[in-house]
Parts: sequence; C-alpha cells; structure tokens
Amino acid sequence: APSNGSQEIQDKEEETVDTRELAQKLFALLVEQVNLDPGALESLADQRATAIVTYMTGPEKVDGQRITTKPPQSIGQDEDISVLFELDSIEGDAK
Repeated sequence: APSNGSQEIQDKEEETVDTRELAQKLFALLVEQVNLDPGALESLADQRATAIVTYMTGPEKVDGQRITTKPPQSIGQDEDISVLFELDSIEGDAK
C-alpha cells in the first residue's frame, strides 16, 4: 500500500487541469458576456504600440526617430487575433 505522502502526490497528478482548455473556455465565456465599446480594441492596440515604442526607445536602445507605428487594422471577427511586428529600413537611410 502506498504511503500517505505518495497517495497525495498521485491525487494531485489526477487533479491536473488542462490549462489551455480552461483558458479557451474562459475566453469563450468572456466573449459571450462582455460587450465592448466599438473603439475599445483599436484603443488597446494604440496603447500596446505606444508601450512597445516607449520600451524600445528607452536608455541605450533604438533612436526614437527610427521607430514609427501604423494605425490598427481590423482583421474581421472570424480570424485568429495576432500581432504583426515588422522591421523595415527607413528610406534614404541606407548608404
């Protein structure tokens, strides 16, 4: 017979939750229950872009004149949401 300690470990292993499945279920509930203002996601995208630029242009980082942002674009409701981060050369900067 297993000792009390090993039984506790076995019980914990059986209680393991699939965190990905849980997150998907919670997200589905949020989508059903929460109504957002029409501009809320665009505002969030702008805030995220500003935070990234602020981080990248901090001390000893990229020169702020070399970073630009574009306005957010809607991708439609049926597509997965992702973030696009591009690095392009600035025209006239190449020698």
